[in-house]
This record gives sequence, structure tokens and C-alpha cells, in this order.
Amino acid sequence: MPATFSQSPARLAATRSRSTCGPMNRSASLPAEAQRASAWWTRSSTGIPVDRESPRNVGMGSTSRESATLRRKLACGSGSDTLRPYPVPSAAVRLVLASTSPRRAALLRAAGYDFAIRPSGTEEWPYPGGDPAGYAEALARAKAAGDDRDGGDVVVGADTVVVLDGTVFGKPADAEDAAGMLRRLSGRTHEVVTAVAVRHAGTLRSGHARTRLTLRPLTDAEIRAYVDTGEPLDKAGAYGYQGEAARFVTRVEGETDTVIGLPITLVDTLLPAELRRPRAGQL
Repeated sequence: MPATFSQSPARLAATRSRSTCGPMNRSASLPAEAQRASAWWTRSSTGIPVDRESPRNVGMGSTSRESATLRRKLACGSGSDTLRPYPVPSAAVRLVLASTSPRRAALLRAAGYDFAIRPSGTEEWPYPGGDPAGYAEALARAKAAGDDRDGGDVVVGADTVVVLDGTVFGKPADAEDAAGMLRRLSGRTHEVVTAVAVRHAGTLRSGHARTRLTLRPLTDAEIRAYVDTGEPLDKAGAYGYQGEAARFVTRVEGETDTVIGLPITLVDTLLPAELRRPRAGQL
């Protein structure tokens, strides 16, 4: 499924016409970007042009057996995108994950990255309508920009939403809300959008990846039993693909790590080149 990218290094503004990645975002003043992220989202949702990369494929389709293998390995598919470089980071630069999600940390660790966990504390605002991917990307940008304790760090923020018939499902408010989400998703194909933003040296770049996922029809008893486990309560769409809800899934079109919460191919692309870890086939 496609992934798209945005970037905002002011120093690269003069290279727009030569860029192979499409137009670039406006320059961002940090940490004010955290306060402006909602306005950035509003501009994108109301049709005012925002600089955004053209979609490119990150990966397509997987069978149930392949999905299970990918899920066990927390692997991501092939695919890449070309972005203009960051300033060269020094050896002292740290990679920071601005998230409390153990699933995102597990994916990043499985990809071979060393990093610190430092939640941004950014408060998520309700979905205001418009493009769900733009909303998720604005939240990811706010999370990456919200932690300015060390301007030399490379900070990764992420956000995941589930979309069905134009309705955005975030994390459920309570068990009843979780059950309602699962009833709506039962027997349907929906889209999972995970956005990633990376802040480093006064620049902020972001993008998102999409995966389509189909759930088999669920009985009320199955929904109640699953909600009672507590697993759905901290997950967008009220299910954990990497957990007990795996048995509900019949088809995945795209990358499983997008569903779990951190598309590693996208992270690799957005990070400064000097911090990227070799992927399979690049050793």
C-alpha cells in the first residue's frame, strides 16, 4: 500500500525544483511545531495546499500464512523512497522513541536500532474530519516535536488510526466503546494508517503508510470475551493484530508492522542516513 512523505528543512527550499521526491514542506520552527501541528492538519484537511510527497508503493498483499510469519518476526517489507538528507549527525546523537507503546519499541528493537524511550506527553486532539492520514500525520509530528529537551537527539513520533467508511477509530474510551468498534469492524475490510515523524537538527519530516485488513464475522460472545481480556483498550480500532485478535484476521494487504504501529520501512526512509540500520539484502 502507498506511503507518502512530508519534510520541512528550510535549508533545502532552494532545491525544490531539483528534488526527485516532490515538493517539500514549509520550514518549521521547533518546538513551536508542536503547537502548530493542529493548524498544519487543518490546512491539509481544508484543501489549502500542503507540501506532500507523491505516493509510492511500500508493499502489497500477504497470505494468512505469510502474515503469521511476518507477525512473529515483526518484519517489514521491501520498498524505499528518496528524501533529501538531514545535516550529518554527530556520533553523540541519540535515537529517541517518543512513545510508551511496547509494540512500537519491539518493532524498532527487532529492526536493529538502539534507542531511548522518552514519551513526549503530547495530548492527542479529537479527529476533526477530513483526511484521516493527514490527521494521523499531524499527531505524529506533534509528538516528535513536543520533546525538545535535547535539540541534538533524533526523535521519532508515531500515531495509528483505523478507518472504516470514512470513520476514524482511535483508542476506545472504555470496554463498551471497544465492543462497539469491533461490532462495526466485524466481517468488514478496513484500513489502518500509521504516521511517523522524525525530528532532528531543526528539521521535521513525516509520512504515513497504509494497510488494508479484513476481519471475519465475529459473534457477540467472541467480542465480549475479547474485550474482557483488556487487550483492546489501548489500541486503535480496539484490537491487537499481534495479540489475541490475530485469529479474527482473514486477510492483510500491506505491511503488518503498519498495523502493529510502526512501519519500519518508513522509519528507515525518514531517519538520517547515518542512523539507518542495514536491512536484509543490504549487508
